Amino acid sequence: MASVLVVDDDPAIRMLLVKAVGSLAGLVTSIDQAHNGVVALKQLGAKKYDLVLLDMHMAGLDGRQVLRIATASGLNQDTPFCVLTADGSERTRTEALANRAMMFVTKPLHVATFLALVTPVLKRAARLGLPTPIEEMISPSPPSRGIKR
Repeated sequence: MASVLVVDDDPAIRMLLVKAVGSLAGLVTSIDQAHNGVVALKQLGAKKYDLVLLDMHMAGLDGRQVLRIATASGLNQDTPFCVLTADGSERTRTEALANRAMMFVTKPLHVATFLALVTPVLKRAARLGLPTPIEEMISPSPPSRGIKR
């Protein structure tokens, strides 16, 4: 079973993500939440996650900084990060993917498409009890509407 960390400063979006991921019955054992980057880093240091859903734009320590710090310090070293952002610019996408994010999803979030993207990661984690290596998750198929890789 998989463990997920949801990091977003917007409580409504956090709830949407928790409900969406929680709807994948039998795949997820725990869903933790963080309302900012500082709390997220503390949680990443205290527990192993199979997937981190990370907002890029938050007050204080933002998603970019969380990615950089987590990568530099080796926190949840093999855990895939899925970046969620309203900023679909090429600069933001490139920066996120260069700093450990393996998925880049733009808001507004299309829940069915989002779940189709994260379900294989969670299935593998649930089956093996291990985080999915990023190389195994990169699909040669074209991205769905609203999702950029």
